[in-house]
Amino acid sequence: IDPTRLLQGSLPRCQPVSCPDPEPIPLGYEKTVAGWRCVEGWHGIVEFSCDVQGDCGVDPVPTGCLPIVGCIAPQVETCHLDFSDCTYVEAGSSCQVRCQDPYSGQAVLATCSAINTDPNGLQWSPPACRTYDCPDPSPVPKGYERRDLDSPAGWTCAEGYVGAVDPWCNYTRDCSNSALDACPANAAPDQCFPEILKLTGCTELRTCLTCPQP
Repeated sequence: IDPTRLLQGSLPRCQPVSCPDPEPIPLGYEKTVAGWRCVEGWHGIVEFSCDVQGDCGVDPVPTGCLPIVGCIAPQVETCHLDFSDCTYVEAGSSCQVRCQDPYSGQAVLATCSAINTDPNGLQWSPPACRTYDCPDPSPVPKGYERRDLDSPAGWTCAEGYVGAVDPWCNYTRDCSNSALDACPANAAPDQCFPEILKLTGCTELRTCLTCPQP
């Protein structure tokens, strides 16, 4: 037996048998006969841990409660979406996400939960926004022709083609990808510019060939 030899193995993991209540009680928490919970105006699931300090003292730490807050408008591309009604939405309230001019479409309801704890927690789905206020493509793609010059949606498939024309107009903040020949020098950072109208949906008719019967 070597009395100078170090012990080999791992030390046991010890946890406090009991943990005192924190003093003072942290903001957002309260203890009831049923246990710990979040106070009114706060929300979450309380978790309790006891941290052992270097002097063998025990530090009780409750976590999980966050203050209930309102929701702010999401930071998304807004050439076709109007969040002016949703700048700040109180918890438990709602607002409308609209289509931004020149887009049109039915507004949708956005809500901020009554127990929301995340400022970016607005719950919404994008409205179906469309516009036809884009310059026509030049030259016109093969297979398409405009039948109604007075209607921005008056496109049809040319002779020899079949399908339903889906004209797609998009606005972008990247002027270099827009339909403009030159970008304005004094353009605002949030200014939107139209792209060239995109046409899809027409397929060329082809003659069906049949193989001779053996």
